[in-house]
Amino acid sequence: MKQFLLALCLILTAATASAQSTLEQANRYYDNKEYDKALPIYKQYAVKLNASAQFRLGYCYDICKDYSQAVHWYRKAADQGYATAQNNLGLCYESGKGVTKDLTQAVHWYQKAAEQGNARAQTNLGYCYESGKGVTKDLTQAVFWYRKAADQGYDIAQTNLGYCYESGKGVTKDFTQAVHWYQKAAEQGYARAQFNLGYYYEYGTGVTKDYSQAVLWYRKATEQGYAGAQNNLGRCYEYGNGVTQDFTQAVFWYQKAAEQGEVYAQYNLARCYANGNGVTKNLAEAGKWYKLAADNGHKSAKEKYTELFAQGYLSDKTSLAQSTTNPPKQKTTETVTPANPAPSNIDTDIPITGASQPNTFAVIIGNENYSSVAKVPFAANDAKVFAEYCTKTLGLPAENVSIYTDVTFGKLLGAISRMKNIADAYDGDINLIFYYAGHGIPDDASKQAYILPVDADGSIKESCYPLAKLYSTLASLNARRVMVFIDACFSGSERGNGMLTSARGVVIKPRENAIEGNLVVFSAVSGEQTAFPYTSMNHGLFTYYLLDKIKETRGNTTLGELSQYVTGKVKQKSIVINNKLQTPTITPSESLLNTWKSIPLR
Repeated sequence: MKQFLLALCLILTAATASAQSTLEQANRYYDNKEYDKALPIYKQYAVKLNASAQFRLGYCYDICKDYSQAVHWYRKAADQGYATAQNNLGLCYESGKGVTKDLTQAVHWYQKAAEQGNARAQTNLGYCYESGKGVTKDLTQAVFWYRKAADQGYDIAQTNLGYCYESGKGVTKDFTQAVHWYQKAAEQGYARAQFNLGYYYEYGTGVTKDYSQAVLWYRKATEQGYAGAQNNLGRCYEYGNGVTQDFTQAVFWYQKAAEQGEVYAQYNLARCYANGNGVTKNLAEAGKWYKLAADNGHKSAKEKYTELFAQGYLSDKTSLAQSTTNPPKQKTTETVTPANPAPSNIDTDIPITGASQPNTFAVIIGNENYSSVAKVPFAANDAKVFAEYCTKTLGLPAENVSIYTDVTFGKLLGAISRMKNIADAYDGDINLIFYYAGHGIPDDASKQAYILPVDADGSIKESCYPLAKLYSTLASLNARRVMVFIDACFSGSERGNGMLTSARGVVIKPRENAIEGNLVVFSAVSGEQTAFPYTSMNHGLFTYYLLDKIKETRGNTTLGELSQYVTGKVKQKSIVINNKLQTPTITPSESLLNTWKSIPLR
């Protein structure tokens, strides 16, 4: 009997040790962000009511974009009082991920976690009180919860509390206290706090003015890509505040910030080009950045641009008074596409469905009239009609649809910046659509693919926009889903049979780009193929069949059905009318590999 009991104890000990080892392995996977490997192991323990495993399983599902399963396991752990799960469940209710958006429920779960001392939940609850989301606005309560989290060293709460002192929200205005809390957060590496602290030192607000300290904190924030700090650091270099005056460095930092859509940097960069400070004087380049700043609401930039235009320095550019849908005619000897082509069957009787997608936004670009290379037949019409389907058939509000024709490099940056700003403003509770028709261009050395703005010819790649950068930028946006439609080729071919001059007459197979985040990319071609026009229909071949399917189904189709239809039709029609194959490709991000086909278009 003793021998039996001893053997049983040894078996149980080995089993316990094995289970512990397995759980430790899952934790190692989790800590290394190998969530796909951790997920099946945590699942074994989650069903045994292990709250920690339930939360971590939920988080793995969250990262893998299976939000309904994430909510399921967060709730299991939250019901056991697991504070971090309660906070994350609140986030799901706030954003509508995996559950119907419900701000009252978000506050409910934030409150439960906050009362247990969870700093993130305390900060989230404070923000709800500050903004009146899911609860009556109460700035005193906002400060109360921010302070709870700030006292635990949570940098975002410290910054938010600093802002309350700066603005007098829920507390007496006190710049010294604002500096105190910004300093605490800045020392932990929080970029927004570093920027705010630098600003206070630059202007002597709540602290003795100290340009060297301003530069120190601006520089720390710039290292994290914070656009406002990049602009302000550029200003320090321009005027020699805290550093040796250096116009070249000023331009460098203005450029960095301007490319992120920072309006003041766009204006400052334009000034530098206009005056030849730190860069060769170039009034056309100045006009480009003035216009971009003006389009973003900068009044002085609008005046400067209008002045340059009136003086004839920008005579080949679109004036602010002109509509972007009616670009100036280009001087060219090639065959010109009619300005108002006869409508095809997809251009008329566009279905009006009554659908409503108030939280879906579209950025639509049609580059047709290039200043130095061949035009792209029907690209402007592609963009115009695609926009009409977005509003009439897919149900996007008109103000949610931004359409751009013949965009320059600066305008392209502004369009991309607009998407980022919208995503940030909606805290991720949006879907995005990005559409582009125009030229693409390859780099024959690196095989990288680029979008070609209308003011570039492709010979200088710095004036083009990398396709890989576009995809990574879209992937990084705080959005539920991003659908991308590209009617262009990147092999050096024109839309048709010719070659772009900068492609040197050699067809190049561009390097394929990895798709991350939650993107699904529909592209008009594969590899080194050419994207053809459908001349009789006044559209690109790819765009024609894309819109044809949307019209046929009244937008009630899945991405899988849309893919099958467009791919099949374009391949068949291209062989018949062009005697060459054009095969559209659909590339989902890894997280959507198993689900993208079932995603509804609207």
